[in-house]
Amino acid sequence: MAATVIRSRPCLFLAAAHSTLPGWMSARESFRELLSSRISPYLKSKGFQRRGYGFLKWVGKNCQLVYFGVNRILSDDTRVLFSVGLGTVSSRLWWFESGRIKPMKFPVPQDWHWTSSLAALVPDRKHDGSEDWWSIQTKQQVSPLADDLENSLDEYAFPALDIHVRDEALRDLYRSRKGGSEFQILYRLAFFLTTIGPSTEIDGVLLELRGLSERLPSMGSARGYAARIEALRKSAAMDGRQTDKRR
Repeated sequence: MAATVIRSRPCLFLAAAHSTLPGWMSARESFRELLSSRISPYLKSKGFQRRGYGFLKWVGKNCQLVYFGVNRILSDDTRVLFSVGLGTVSSRLWWFESGRIKPMKFPVPQDWHWTSSLAALVPDRKHDGSEDWWSIQTKQQVSPLADDLENSLDEYAFPALDIHVRDEALRDLYRSRKGGSEFQILYRLAFFLTTIGPSTEIDGVLLELRGLSERLPSMGSARGYAARIEALRKSAAMDGRQTDKRR
């Protein structure tokens, strides 16, 4: 992991002096070089398409997401701090939430259906928030840093993405009452129970969802979501009866 730059006038002076040397890159330029020369080709070989600082891969109708997020407050020309966000999006659930068949652009992390980070998955990093970020300062760090990131993505990120890209895995995540706010967990779980089952659990979850609007008046939309899911449930049941008649 890169050493932290001490922010002082001499350090900034040296950075300014080095900027006149042939081949010198600022930290921001080194970060862009890291993405363009190493990370982008590597992720492309794994089936990902680049979207700015994000990378997207379709697996069936769902997608896996990798996002390199820069800490814009603590980064400057001498050092760039960045995190590696991981997520998945279900097209089925995306349609329910947005009315669109699938994301047309790179979805913002707030809209992901499963979220994590590379730092959270790597076991030898501290998980107290102090090592959530990677750091790059110079061009010389591009190759060793890329090696470290690629190895970690291969060993920890891709297996987790492969698991959580499935609707069944997302349903089970919400069953464990993780994966979002209480409201998000309940309506997402109710939706998946309606569309992929098991249907025996729907009534209890819908009851919780309706109760949320009574317990928290600010969550009045919970009752509306419950009504939408109930309508989907009735529509699915009607479709099933029509299929049985045709048989």
